[in-house]
Amino acid sequence: MNNLMILLLLTSTFVVSGCSESQESGVAAQGNEVQSLIDQAIAADQLAQQRQHAWIITDELLQDAITAQAANDEVAAKAAAERALFTANAALAQADKEQLAWRARVPR
Repeated sequence: MNNLMILLLLTSTFVVSGCSESQESGVAAQGNEVQSLIDQAIAADQLAQQRQHAWIITDELLQDAITAQAANDEVAAKAAAERALFTANAALAQADKEQLAWRARVPR
């Protein structure tokens, strides 16, 4: 749960700091923003994999984001990276819930 909160805090901090940048650096900033989203999604997905709760769709979305970024399609890359980050965070939230829920499933 703490990891999820840290990831959400980092994501919101990045969004707030990104809003204060000037128009001139907008294109470069968007490229950096997309790369940051991809990096965050990869980190969250790796954590979910370590906890054995990774979702298959996250890897597919990450590949879509990387491919779109390589093709200089920043809009598609950002959309895919945001979805990948969302699914990776959702997998971590599921892992947290499952860590507690298994106890209710075990007969006593």
